[in-house]
Amino acid sequence: MAVCEIPDVDMDTVSIAVGSAFSNPDLTDIPDSYIETMLKLTSDQYAERFAKISAVGTNIDEYGIFRANDAEGVKVLEKALNDYLAYRMEIWMDEYLPEEYPKLQNATVATAGNCVMYVIADGAVCDTAIANFDACF
Repeated sequence: MAVCEIPDVDMDTVSIAVGSAFSNPDLTDIPDSYIETMLKLTSDQYAERFAKISAVGTNIDEYGIFRANDAEGVKVLEKALNDYLAYRMEIWMDEYLPEEYPKLQNATVATAGNCVMYVIADGAVCDTAIANFDACF
């Protein structure tokens, strides 16, 4: 049986590719405190990360790309990101920006190589972000 090599892509390349899917000019870096509190991830659980969130309260666009330390780390990241998206769905208030809710319904987690990404965006942006992410591998 042949061993499949996982390409080691540059996080800058991945972040630029994924970021190009978003036209929202109000995306800002997600601070470590948010990653630890909301995503329940500490810096020792990943090698690198790149994450953005809308700085405007009327838009819920958000994404994060995490590079795992190893194969087991990929599983940890997938679980944490899926749990985060489930939590966001659980706490959603129907009266709060109902036009943004479909973005949360479209939210997804994608894995390629040793990187795991989550995206909260409208369908077309989400699809493009995932395609751009996959193309890096």
